[in-house]
Amino acid sequence: KAVMITAELVNAADRIIVMTRQHKTEVMRLLDPSHWNRIALFNDICFGESSDLPDPHYQSAQVYYTCFKAIEKGCREIVRKLK
Repeated sequence: KAVMITAELVNAADRIIVMTRQHKTEVMRLLDPSHWNRIALFNDICFGESSDLPDPHYQSAQVYYTCFKAIEKGCREIVRKLK
């Protein structure tokens, strides 16, 4: 479920995982600089790749499916790391 990001939400979070560098920049604007270490790129934390997750918006069904599979695989990796 999508919700509007607010300073209260990000400052209350222990970890913030963003999909793109642009998202990271936007979160940094809301988050106290002393907490910037809470922010991580999805691909970096999941796959060790400092890259953006491609945005499938206005793309083909195949691009959406590929993005979905990457998110699914990445989420499994996050759960594995948290155990």
